[in-house]
Amino acid sequence: MNISIQMILDKLSDYNFVIKKLNNTSIKFAKLIEKKQSVFESDCLYIGNFSDFKDIILLKPQGNFIIVLPECQDELPDFDICGTIIFLISNDDIFKIYNTINNIINIYIEWSVQLLQALFDNKGILEILNIGQKLLTNPIHVIDTIFTLIAYTNGPEVDDPEWTDHIKQGFNTYKNIAQLKVGKYIEKVFKSSSPIIIHPSFYKNRILMTNIYIDGKIVGHVALNEGVRPFLDSDLELTEYLGKIISYELNKNNFFHNTKGELHEHFIIRLLNNELNDPLTIEEKLKTLGWLPKKNLRLLYFVYNQKDNFNIPLVYIKNVLDAEICNSKSVIFNDGIALIIESNNEEVINKKFIESLEAIASKYMLKCGISINFNKIDNLKKYLRQCLAAIDSAEHLKRKNSVYLYEEYAIYHALSLCINEIDIKELCYPPLLNLIEFDNKNHTKYTLTLFTYLESGLNMCLSAKKLFIHHNTMRFRIEKIQNMLNINLDDGKTISLLYNSFKVLEYLGEFQSID
Repeated sequence: MNISIQMILDKLSDYNFVIKKLNNTSIKFAKLIEKKQSVFESDCLYIGNFSDFKDIILLKPQGNFIIVLPECQDELPDFDICGTIIFLISNDDIFKIYNTINNIINIYIEWSVQLLQALFDNKGILEILNIGQKLLTNPIHVIDTIFTLIAYTNGPEVDDPEWTDHIKQGFNTYKNIAQLKVGKYIEKVFKSSSPIIIHPSFYKNRILMTNIYIDGKIVGHVALNEGVRPFLDSDLELTEYLGKIISYELNKNNFFHNTKGELHEHFIIRLLNNELNDPLTIEEKLKTLGWLPKKNLRLLYFVYNQKDNFNIPLVYIKNVLDAEICNSKSVIFNDGIALIIESNNEEVINKKFIESLEAIASKYMLKCGISINFNKIDNLKKYLRQCLAAIDSAEHLKRKNSVYLYEEYAIYHALSLCINEIDIKELCYPPLLNLIEFDNKNHTKYTLTLFTYLESGLNMCLSAKKLFIHHNTMRFRIEKIQNMLNINLDDGKTISLLYNSFKVLEYLGEFQSID
């Protein structure tokens, strides 16, 4: 950490001093002036009595100097020095002043060491904030780019209702954020390359803010409330350093590492983690984002097809998906990509869309699970589970395609949930089991014929085409099956029992279709 002279001066509040010239330089240590000294280090702060400078002044030295005077003079001398000149008015012993300044430097060094130690030891963001508050004193918030609270110091309490409400609610209200936009405070914060102090009307106290950067992208902000003590000039430098430490801490999190800095990303991540489930909170967030979800939504979740296939980074694939899929919002989440598509049409998914997804998934060796259609975004975790269940079921069934609609795999998901509780084969329709037994004994394929007929929507011609047999042969087989099993394939209940039984057998690996 760079320790500026201003940071040292802010800790010398018990002394009176006059700044004649202040150089913006970093100080690493302090030394007492030696008589007739001629060489001065640029990162050292030299301290001495006025009498010690008489000979040094003639050398026109370059350095940083604190000159101690016993009493204030009407007119302080001008020295031809390239650097910092500060007159400190005090009757204290020079060694006491020197020790005080050295202690101040050590306080900053120790603070920096503690922050770095907490970072390297993975103590977490809360520990980092608590250490940060030791010097900054005022309460600290870490927020994302839409002012959702990520972390905060537990104390001390401040007399600022909106600040306190931000902690209780975990987010800033749409009304407040609208005021921030109108007052161009958000614009000022985002555009500022260094910490700034703002005072929106809804806050009782001033707020010091600095941006948190990861890979050059703003992913959040550090905010301090001026509720305990007035801000010091050095607070801006300390807050900037704290922001850098926090950026390294957040960079450990896959989300902050992979984010493009888009406003919706952290919101979607919190929904996927089920961290947001209050409808009013979600509504406030959507207003803040300016996002009015359309009537029909689907969640897509992409994962690598092979666990050892990590040649193409997820960030790159995410960019491809964002470019290829319109009306979508995506985030990298848990070693995959979650993508929300939305439409005001009756159905978001169609055959052409599935074909395009298959092409993308095949090219980048991905698998994609697709949730059922939904119209409220507040239960996103449920739809993520559907995506994962569709992928797992497809893997279990050894499907050759890459895109899986949950509605086509829901029954397999249900079977996976109860397979350890019951013998699911007992769910099968007995006449179908009798047909399978007949085929096994007589080396016939009536079971496959029946399944194909059901899958083809009871269409004789289509079924015959799939089985490469004549239409009349197909009709003969269906009639024989009905007679053998004493069933009526015009009965909807019977068809349902047979179809579900085939799904059970398929899940158990005891039946395979011709597809």
